[in-house]
Amino acid sequence: MAKALGVILLGLLVAACSTPEDPRQAARVQELIGQLRKGDDRARFEAADEIMRIGPAAKAAVPALIENIGDGHTHQDVNVSAINALLRIGPRAAMPPLVQALKSDDPERVSGALVALAGFGQAAKSAIPDIQKLLDNPKTRANAASTLKMIRDFP
Repeated sequence: MAKALGVILLGLLVAACSTPEDPRQAARVQELIGQLRKGDDRARFEAADEIMRIGPAAKAAVPALIENIGDGHTHQDVNVSAINALLRIGPRAAMPPLVQALKSDDPERVSGALVALAGFGQAAKSAIPDIQKLLDNPKTRANAASTLKMIRDFP
């Protein structure tokens, strides 16, 4: 009986925390994705900043945010805002594409992905094998080592 009650309470808690997607918000996220892909630096910064405020409901923006970290044409403020948005969206949605970004030929994109993964702390433990591979590359070694330390040392 107690076990069944626990399962029911857990179900109610999950239902209470899960809100249906607002169609207006989903449309706004699509507009912001367009800004991230076609806007100037200011528009991309503002889009990433708004996505950060939306949070996990903006998970559709993860690929466009990753395109904006270390693309070589992006102002540093856009990189930082994109990373902050990824962190706010959370590891569940952002981790798989960030791990893919570690395989990029662009060392700046790899560096941005490492910063984001470090920000997830121990939630990014599943990325450790992929990060360890970067220790062999002199261009990514220092950032990879720092990221591994952050993941291992911080919750």
